[in-house]
Amino acid sequence: MTQVSPSRDISPAPLTPPTCDLRAMPHMPLDVTRLLNSDFIAQTDCPAFKAGMTLMLTSWQQVPAASLPSDDRSLAWLAHVTPQRWRKIKDQALRGWMLCSDGRLYHPVIAEFALDAFDKVRERLDDSAPARRISSSAERMRRLRARQKAERDAASQASHVTPGVTLGDVTSDVTCDGCDASPVTPPPHTPPSKEEEKEKGSDARDASPVTPGVTQEVTPVTASQPQRHLPILQAMPASAGAHAPSPPPISQTQDTSPNPAPMDGKAKGKHPSLTPAEKQLAEQLWQHYSEAFQSRYDAPPLRDGKVNYQLASLTRSLGQQAPAVAVHYLQSNHDWYVRKGHDLGTLLADASKVRADWMAASKRAAQLDAVRARNHQPPQTSTPPKESPPAPETIRAQLAALQEKFTRRAASA
Repeated sequence: MTQVSPSRDISPAPLTPPTCDLRAMPHMPLDVTRLLNSDFIAQTDCPAFKAGMTLMLTSWQQVPAASLPSDDRSLAWLAHVTPQRWRKIKDQALRGWMLCSDGRLYHPVIAEFALDAFDKVRERLDDSAPARRISSSAERMRRLRARQKAERDAASQASHVTPGVTLGDVTSDVTCDGCDASPVTPPPHTPPSKEEEKEKGSDARDASPVTPGVTQEVTPVTASQPQRHLPILQAMPASAGAHAPSPPPISQTQDTSPNPAPMDGKAKGKHPSLTPAEKQLAEQLWQHYSEAFQSRYDAPPLRDGKVNYQLASLTRSLGQQAPAVAVHYLQSNHDWYVRKGHDLGTLLADASKVRADWMAASKRAAQLDAVRARNHQPPQTSTPPKESPPAPETIRAQLAALQEKFTRRAASA
């Protein structure tokens, strides 16, 4: 560790120039191998390492870059620790920093990266222009507009290129042994297919319609009409019939509207085929769902081909539990189900979850019923039943007899 000397007379010069401003570069390079093999990471504990890394990152945004103030209060504030805590970890956190002649602390490794980055900044930005943040929205929009302008300029230049010569304007001289040379356009050569090669063997390759003395032309690459809007293909010759009107899309010539399929699913093969028993169960499911829907929303649900498919899928997946699960689904006040209007599509998507909730609710209801039944049963004990208390008339008669008895005794005395 370089010792920080209090004297400025023997202090080295600043490692970065005073105009080194890297605040427009939010990204700081990091030499991972050099950091992992350094004494700083090997001899510092966790709090000191955190404070030291915070100061290294903070120095990248200081002016000049790779420097820090030398007073403890500022360093503690930049390291995000209290002054008392800073005095304990100061020696470890400032490992590798040196005090220079301008009274600021500099780190040699960070200064190397800062000087390289400062050279790139000076090459990219003019000194008279204000520093712009590379990652700002305005700077990104400026670069986007520059790229779009460059693409438009390239497209306009490509549109003025003279198209190539078409195939019909070119003729080649065919030379044969024993015949006169005449300008003849060579016929196109079509290679044999794989099936013909299998049938004829090597004879199909030898029997070529092209004479060895004939010089063949290379068919030029042409661009179709839908592709000619691209700048790079505008200079290419158009293929035959490229300017002909395109056929209408299939969606305009064919009826693509979906037709509702029946419950058995034999029309298109997408709906699951149901047995007669499953069809009856699907109707029961629809009846229970309709009654619960009418009770909750005071309106009947709609039924179409999509609903028939959902009913068939719920019947096949839930079986005999489908009607009860549908009623439990309509009774749920879940926010998502309420926003979806308790439709069958949401029930089909969450069939497993709704079924699990229904089974848990049924189990809790059965337990509560058992507790209520157990509390209302008479106690089963072997002790004899207690005698019923006497009636009020009997009590009054006994009191009158006792009063008369005491009255006779008092009179006789």
